[in-house]
Amino acid sequence: MKKKMSSDVAPFTHMDDIAALSDDELYRSIRELEAGRRSNRDPYTWEVEIAYYQRELGIRSSQRSAYAAWLRAGGRWAWGTSV
Repeated sequence: MKKKMSSDVAPFTHMDDIAALSDDELYRSIRELEAGRRSNRDPYTWEVEIAYYQRELGIRSSQRSAYAAWLRAGGRWAWGTSV
């Protein structure tokens, strides 16, 4: 279970831990980080942490798009070789 975030210091989460989160946990964590950023006088560390979570969202989105394209191609890569 994730600890409640303090409003004075942004938590540091390892990239591997972020990658292991479900989509729901990822979105919830971003909302909590944004709330912490708004309530802090020095939002820089919060923004850095939020960027890591948003990066993970981007990675997942591009993986979903690539997989959908692969499925549309009939489970074959665009150049005709099967995987």
